[in-house]
Amino acid sequence: MVCVLVLSGCRSDPNVALLERDLRYLEDKVYSLQDVVEEKDSQINSIRRENETLRKRLGLPDLNDDFQSRSDLPDTPELLMATGLRPVTRSPALQAPTIDLGMALDADEAEVIDRHVTAIQINPRLSGGYDFDKKPGDEGVMVVIEPRNRNGQYVDETGQLSVVVLDPAREGKDAYVARWDFDSIDAQAKMKRSLLGKGIHLQLPWTAGYPEHETLVLFVRYETPDGRKLEQKKEIRVQLPATISSRWTPAMQDLQPRMTHAPRINVPSVVDLTPPADSPEAATPAARTATAPEWKPYR
Repeated sequence: MVCVLVLSGCRSDPNVALLERDLRYLEDKVYSLQDVVEEKDSQINSIRRENETLRKRLGLPDLNDDFQSRSDLPDTPELLMATGLRPVTRSPALQAPTIDLGMALDADEAEVIDRHVTAIQINPRLSGGYDFDKKPGDEGVMVVIEPRNRNGQYVDETGQLSVVVLDPAREGKDAYVARWDFDSIDAQAKMKRSLLGKGIHLQLPWTAGYPEHETLVLFVRYETPDGRKLEQKKEIRVQLPATISSRWTPAMQDLQPRMTHAPRINVPSVVDLTPPADSPEAATPAARTATAPEWKPYR
């Protein structure tokens, strides 16, 4: 009987083992979720830093400047409950609080009243060589044209457009690289607004192959509905494939002067070494004549 009681007391409850197993699983799950949270926090911080870098590069204000700190807000006033209140027969005169609207809107963001286009501007950050296939070399150009009124405000009005790319290293007809023409309807379809800029966005592939030089001049002509022609130009640079960029190579000039033959010295080929008649050496058959050695500059 005692043995039975001892054996029954030593047996473990299977439910406890199941609970311990579930506990270990939940602990592992918690650790795994903590790792995920840390990874996501790291990604968020990285994206924030990248966003701040891009905003600084584009000249946009810092996000922290758009929000007012809550530390300078006044404390909540304490409300005292008055007794013996009587109903108000008429509304009290309310004075509207003075609200600080912050900085005034710039010329582009303010309401545009004058929609008469007097000038055009080529966006310098968005205009230049354009890579269509993500391979080495620009397969064309991208041009963003901004119509503006006399106050310098952006006006979303389009007209007939002509875009010409010239090679300043060439002359005459050889200077023309490509040309594109658009009517007002096609130009209206290219009108866009984005974070980077607004205007007529044109992605233009080369019409006759790659140009020969990287430095080009971009000409834009905008014709208003009343027939006025507005022009603007800008120097751009495009990236050429390595095969085309390597066609022209500067002529290698000699770093050292060419080797020229040294001037010949007029040395007689035969020198008369015959001693005088009264010299004792005259009777000996020693060499009567000797050939002067030739001067060789490369010896």
